[in-house]
Amino acid sequence: MSSNPREITIQTLRKDTGNSDFVENLLNKNISKSNLTPQDRALAREMTMGMVRWRLTLEWLARRKLRTEPPELVLLLICLGLYQLFWMRVPQHAAVFETVELCERLVEGKYKTLVNAVLRGYGRRIEETRKLLKELGQRDPALAASHPQWLYERWEKQWGKSDLLAFMEWNNSIPHPFLRVNTLQTSVAELLERLKSQGVEAEEVSYPFLTEQILLKLPPSVPPHLLEGYAEGLFYIQDPATLLSVQALEPQPGQRVLDHCAAPGGKTTYIAQRMKNQGSIVAVDIEERLELIRENCNRLRIEMVEPVAARDFQKRPAEPEFDRILLDVPCSNTGVLRRRVEARYRLNLRELELLREIQAGLLDAVSPRLKEGGLLVYSTCSVDCMENEQQVAGFLRRHPEFEKSGSRFLLPHQEKTDGAYVAVLKRK
Repeated sequence: MSSNPREITIQTLRKDTGNSDFVENLLNKNISKSNLTPQDRALAREMTMGMVRWRLTLEWLARRKLRTEPPELVLLLICLGLYQLFWMRVPQHAAVFETVELCERLVEGKYKTLVNAVLRGYGRRIEETRKLLKELGQRDPALAASHPQWLYERWEKQWGKSDLLAFMEWNNSIPHPFLRVNTLQTSVAELLERLKSQGVEAEEVSYPFLTEQILLKLPPSVPPHLLEGYAEGLFYIQDPATLLSVQALEPQPGQRVLDHCAAPGGKTTYIAQRMKNQGSIVAVDIEERLELIRENCNRLRIEMVEPVAARDFQKRPAEPEFDRILLDVPCSNTGVLRRRVEARYRLNLRELELLREIQAGLLDAVSPRLKEGGLLVYSTCSVDCMENEQQVAGFLRRHPEFEKSGSRFLLPHQEKTDGAYVAVLKRK
């Protein structure tokens, strides 16, 4: 078990190479196996997530001082030291010394001198380097904000440079955790009091795009799943933007609802909460993810949900049996880049095209299951028009029996929340 937050950071980022799991999940696994103090856990989290956010910029800084490409681990260590020097309030001597010591433990001795030389060289030019980074922002905004160039160019065409710069700045900010109060078990006031008794200063928040105000905002450093009340199901960890699709769905007690692509169950359990736990919800996802839905329903004491594997659901006759359908499709995650910090680097145009095909296929597959007069809500956590407006327009061309009765797009830096797109489609 490691008690060094920098070593936990390096272990996590090494494992992330070629791994489909989210960096945050890998970090949580490594932290849970360690004997870090709460303060060092927070330090490991800040260094890990920050290094991923600023990866391209950090690597650019590192390579300015390198004659040849070093091994991946050595480059990671140099970036770790640079992140401490220029993005954190770590004393310069500690940032250099601790990183060099870690290099000595993890890599061949010959690289210790290289890591030491690069970090000490930058340590002698702190203000000069800060000025260099500021100039980079004018010359190459994508690199300065650690965003792939192709995404920068794509989004500049959609929104213009001013909005894009603000959006990238938002993506590099540290997100707050939010709690959606489970009103089947408690109230906003009761949960606030419960958190206060634990020394947690939670803030009740409201958003103009939401009709029901049941959200609490926590400080970034508070791990919500460790709070009292989590195991009892008094709240669900959920960003404000994810509530929008459920409110647009307008589920009513006694109705039969389909939640397709439902795992891990945040929207499913909020639908049940809106329905006062009365009626039925069929929650569909791939077999491996159904246990997440069951766990969250059990924790929040939701009793009206039937988890169904996607392959089994496909075998059911495509009859109009549902009053409401929520289709929260797999997407690029471009609206949640400050939370899914690695997503910006994994995305490419080919993947966008594949996602578009999957989304269209899902829309076509679930739409015959909606009753006449029912509502189908299509939602993404994407900011890309190909997955949003263009996808819905294509569906309406293929399905004249549907009409769009409304839509909403949340651009993160404008709404101060995660990005989302929601379209309400009514079967005539």
